Amino acid sequence: EACFTLIDNLKMILNLANLGDSKSLIIHPYSSQYVNFPQEQRDNLSDPCLLRFSVGIEHPDDICEDLDRALEMTQA
Repeated sequence: EACFTLIDNLKMILNLANLGDSKSLIIHPYSSQYVNFPQEQRDNLSDPCLLRFSVGIEHPDDICEDLDRALEMTQA
């Protein structure tokens, strides 16, 4: 639940699995990449509390600000 709250509160970082992009991206592999795998295999490949984050070419301060704001929302 916290993973989705964080993703939902990001403004600049996109919820996409688009490898090779220059934008910052975030995905929840357990519910996206591995959703069609059998449960046992899915549990071995990922963790429901894991997010995959790919840093893009945006200014580091903007990336940190977006993450900070979204993280604060997960703790509210």
